[in-house]
Amino acid sequence: MSQRRRRTDVIADPSFVDGLADVDTATLRARRQLCLVVERELSYQRRMLHGRIDLIGYEQRRRGGEAEGSPIDSLGEILHDTISGTGRMTPDALAAGPVIHPGPGRRPIDRVLDADTLGRLESASDEELVAARTAAEALEREISDQRRTAHRVEALLAAELAERYRTGSITIDELITG
Repeated sequence: MSQRRRRTDVIADPSFVDGLADVDTATLRARRQLCLVVERELSYQRRMLHGRIDLIGYEQRRRGGEAEGSPIDSLGEILHDTISGTGRMTPDALAAGPVIHPGPGRRPIDRVLDADTLGRLESASDEELVAARTAAEALEREISDQRRTAHRVEALLAAELAERYRTGSITIDELITG
């Protein structure tokens, strides 16, 4: 596995889970930890996109007469709706701890998040809002697919660890602490 590849690509590569019975427990645990870290980062990226989508959607509803006030003036309401259940995020999703975002780069999320759409929501054309929302929603779907892959791979790794414990090849202490 090349270190130059994105971690999501490393995890998605079939060789990452091939022959798990022959992989030593420390490597197996490290691979599982990588899946957990990647999943947390992807979840953070999705939350960032959901916030952007919600703000753009609010501006679109405002223009259609379904909402009043600017998105900035209504930010508390928009965020409250998102956290309280009418939106996508839940309090548990917010409790995951901080994720350090390294700043702008070449990733698709960097391009979507760096777009100036939010800074000029009220002055953006309808077409610009549609394009920004479409780009954010498409990227959210892509990140969701990557996140599902991380979940699937992590489950395979966890199952191998559990099988090793079940068969007695590792102890509970080795399973938990390494």
